[in-house]
Order: sequence, then structure tokens, then C-alpha cells
Amino acid sequence: MAISGTSMATPHIAGVATLLYQAAPSLGVADYIYEDHETLEGEWYGDRIDTFVSEAELILELSGRYIEGGQSNANGTVSNTGLKP
Repeated sequence: MAISGTSMATPHIAGVATLLYQAAPSLGVADYIYEDHETLEGEWYGDRIDTFVSEAELILELSGRYIEGGQSNANGTVSNTGLKP
């Protein structure tokens, strides 16, 4: 039996979010970069007009990639904090 899709993505993204929190517990939502995959430009959450972020959206965006069918990069996500693990 193969498991794919959300059933497998959710625990992986939750793990990436946990690693990120462990590496940088003092960072808040405003410290994370929102990556716009249409323009490929990053912007700070504090600069966004729409500040509402649901828990699921935040976790997916913290993973580094949240495009459907994309891949998460735990090492890249933690490394982007600028802190040493």
C-alpha cells in the first residue's frame, strides 16, 4: 500500500516546522520571508497588506516550498535562519 499526497506531506511539513522552531525559537511570523511563486520575489510578512495567515498556510510557507507537488527542504529552511543548528 502506497501513501501519497496530503497523507504524507502533512507529517513531513510538520517535521520541517518543528526543526525550524528548534533552530530559531525566538523568531516570530514577521521574521519569516513570504515567497511569491508567481513573481519569484520574497517579501517580509510585515510588509504584506493581508496579514491573516492560517496555521496550515504558515506551516506550508515555512517549509520553503508550498506549490502543489513541490518538495520541502529541511536543511535549506533551517539554514535560511542564519543560525547554526
